[in-house]
Amino acid sequence: LNYLDTDLILYHASEPLEIAMAQKRAWGPWIDWFETRTGAKMVPTQALNAQKQPQAAHDYANQYVSKLDLWHFMALQIVTGLSGSLIMAIA
Repeated sequence: LNYLDTDLILYHASEPLEIAMAQKRAWGPWIDWFETRTGAKMVPTQALNAQKQPQAAHDYANQYVSKLDLWHFMALQIVTGLSGSLIMAIA
């Protein structure tokens, strides 16, 4: 669950502009989806250190993960590791 504070889709490039815009187009819909589900405003960053995300987002992720059976949990863990994103794995 700590992955949420280092979720790949919340770490955006500042330059070149083409990359920054491509990230926004690709990841924006996933972030919007997660914000709608959690009621929390996620905090994207361009920094390299972990960015603490809202408690409501952590609470939602905790509730979601705690309801998974072993097989779905394993799938979530694999997808999170491969994609670098707990948000995308939950989606």
